[in-house]
Amino acid sequence: MRSTYRNLQIIKHALQYYISRPNANEKDLEREKSLLERIEDEVEYYQKAYHIPKKEVEIMDIKEQMKEIMDASVTCDKCNHEFVIKEESIMKEKMEVKGLKFDLIYFYCPKCKKIYRASIQDRKYYLLVEELDKVRKQVRNNFGTFDTTKANKLNKKLKKKSNALKNHVLEMNDKFSGEFAFFVDNKGNRTIEYIENDNIN
Repeated sequence: MRSTYRNLQIIKHALQYYISRPNANEKDLEREKSLLERIEDEVEYYQKAYHIPKKEVEIMDIKEQMKEIMDASVTCDKCNHEFVIKEESIMKEKMEVKGLKFDLIYFYCPKCKKIYRASIQDRKYYLLVEELDKVRKQVRNNFGTFDTTKANKLNKKLKKKSNALKNHVLEMNDKFSGEFAFFVDNKGNRTIEYIENDNIN
């Protein structure tokens, strides 16, 4: 059950980011928003049926979380090609941009090769995830102790760590608000480079 719940959360977050892309046409947005609403309804069902706290944040390695999920049909906003996101579609690339090293988690259109980011994970991201996991473990260990004072403190701590991670993700997206694209050199080697918004054609 937990695996299914995490998978639904990943699909939800991926769709939330995807529909915020620029130049998306109204027809695609309407279909994608409808899919997002259905996913959100399923997430809410699992939260209620299995008593999952809404503030609980299930964060693991995104590439691992993508296993056995997605199968969502999306339309490329560059070439209008419709394709399905599969497990093998989710890629991970080590990057260094603006002096910052990070892992780029992404998928791309199989026709025009446009890259769509799923996540930017730097050293701070992994540290925040580790801190969050430690607090979540403390929360789990406190279950059944009936120590409400400690439970309240841990819930506040959990919320603080969750917000710190969320804010960092937003900051990274703002910092790298441009696009990532494939480039092929004269030897046929393919690399990924970051393009600032001002340089996007």
